[in-house]
Amino acid sequence: VTGLPMPLLLATGVFLLAYAGAAAWMAARALPPRRLIGWVVAGNFAWAAACVALLAAAGASITVLGWAWVRAQAVTVVVLAELQWMGLRHSRASGARAVAA
Repeated sequence: VTGLPMPLLLATGVFLLAYAGAAAWMAARALPPRRLIGWVVAGNFAWAAACVALLAAAGASITVLGWAWVRAQAVTVVVLAELQWMGLRHSRASGARAVAA
C-alpha cells in the first residue's frame, strides 16, 4: 500500500516498540535520565533526516500514501524532539532553582 519495503516496515515497527518501552521507562523515573533523553532528542532529529533521505532515495517507488506516511513521521519526530529538548531545558532551569533555594 505504501510502496515501502516490508523488511523496512517490520524493522521500524520492532524498533518503535522498543522505543516506546524505553520512553515509558524514562517517563516513570522520579529523576529523568537527562543524558539518555538528550540521546533520544538527537535520535529523533536523525530519524527525521533519515525520512527525508528515504524519500529522496526511493522517491518514485513510494506511493502517495507512503509519501504521506514518511512525511508524517518526519514531522512528528521533529515535534517530539523539540518538545523533549524544551523539557530538558526546563528541567535544567528548575533543578538550578531548586539547588539555589
